[in-house]
Amino acid sequence: AINPLVELLKLKSLEITIDDDSCTKVSQIGDIYKITSLTSLKLWFENPLSYEFCNSLNCLTRLEILSLWLEEQNSGNINNLDCLKYLPRTIHTLELNCVYDFISEVLYYLSEQTNITCLDLESDLEFLEDDASREREFFMSLDRYIVTNKNLECITGYVDKVEMSMKREELLEKKVLPYIIR
Repeated sequence: AINPLVELLKLKSLEITIDDDSCTKVSQIGDIYKITSLTSLKLWFENPLSYEFCNSLNCLTRLEILSLWLEEQNSGNINNLDCLKYLPRTIHTLELNCVYDFISEVLYYLSEQTNITCLDLESDLEFLEDDASREREFFMSLDRYIVTNKNLECITGYVDKVEMSMKREELLEKKVLPYIIR
């Protein structure tokens, strides 16, 4: 499926969207790692996470922006979330969609990714309106991630470096503990 794109060595941005009716699987986009000029990659299909996939991203030494759709994990298939620890260190902007049911796990695994300067979870905030306990868990997880990743400059709800720095100081005063990876 991706093989013809390999010839496009100067391709900077790639977006792959696969609808539910498609039989295309992650294994069929395996040649994506050959497009080494990519700086932005958007993958919107069920379960893009696998160790093979995350490891293949390491070949994309110019990749700075990654957008993932993680809807399948909402069905309880969260086995591969720990491969988030192995995303390339060149990524500074990460956009995650459909992480509302497992935000704590996602941010826990991302806590080793101190290269992330901008984390976008914007599309997931609508689910919080009707569930106070989920809202509390969501923002507690975000607070812990803010304290953990000192390079973070923007996150959903905090738009600039100064605001983020002030929020981090406020959280440290409240003694919010960072994520600790075991």
